[in-house]
Amino acid sequence: MSPGRAPFRARCFGLDWRSDFPLLHFDPVGETGSSPDITVEHVDHLPDRVLRKVSPHVYVGQHGLRILHENEASFDVLGGSRILCLPGTGWHGTLPPRFYGTVAALTLASRGALALHASSVVIDGCAWLIGGRPGAGKSLLTSELLGTGALFLADDLSVLRHSKGSPAQAQRGRPTMRLHPASADMLAVDAREPVPEDPRGKHLLRPAARADDRAYPLGGLIVAGGDCHRALDGAEVAVTLAAMVFRPRISARLPNAAERRRALLEVASALPGWRMPPLEGFDAQARTRRVRDALAAVEAMSGAA
Repeated sequence: MSPGRAPFRARCFGLDWRSDFPLLHFDPVGETGSSPDITVEHVDHLPDRVLRKVSPHVYVGQHGLRILHENEASFDVLGGSRILCLPGTGWHGTLPPRFYGTVAALTLASRGALALHASSVVIDGCAWLIGGRPGAGKSLLTSELLGTGALFLADDLSVLRHSKGSPAQAQRGRPTMRLHPASADMLAVDAREPVPEDPRGKHLLRPAARADDRAYPLGGLIVAGGDCHRALDGAEVAVTLAAMVFRPRISARLPNAAERRRALLEVASALPGWRMPPLEGFDAQARTRRVRDALAAVEAMSGAA
């Protein structure tokens, strides 16, 4: 059974997706005739599987995981290449926001990618991660850098791929980002709409300055929310990256967790990092100072690489 015309085709995170549902927050593409990397299938029930509970709503098995949210939709992620979607009692007709966050991130982790709770931009051909605690201003700093010639790569969920002996690369993510209306007013966008379910009143934006759909070598890491401007040593970069893993307790229970942990340590060993103070102030002077400091950090890390 299908909820509408099918299939819908899209690209995101460097992968081709085919879905029984519109993938509203990915980049739509036409039918290519090639096999997709990931399929999203509408089902009337989830198959019987041997699973163990690892969080109130997530169960993990040998070949994937199950994410239960009966009021909206529940998902089975199978082998990192198939996602089964069972609409729930509160189904609104489209894939819920958690599909584009938790479900997508854990699917990518199941495929061996490093899914990080971070934003990212492209500057001078390299990808730069922007991390920090929730509310530290990752999206705000990302948006402010876009006015300087930086290109938008990802917001809130950045995806890295790493092969042993090769530099890490970052993939282009979802085409949208969330910002408070006042910050959104400062950004050149192709589309903008309010997010009804967001209690903070944020808007969903599609930035005009967006990176091309390809992989970019990873340049470094900027962390917002420190006590001062300073470089991070190798141990600090490793700890910070580990803390940025998307849904870390669940990710650690996936069958390939050991391989991803090794990959993360290898990435951290070659990655420069820089800490910035908390992002305070929203006037023009504060914005100019933040951008100047962030670009100075990029320059310092580029010279140290």
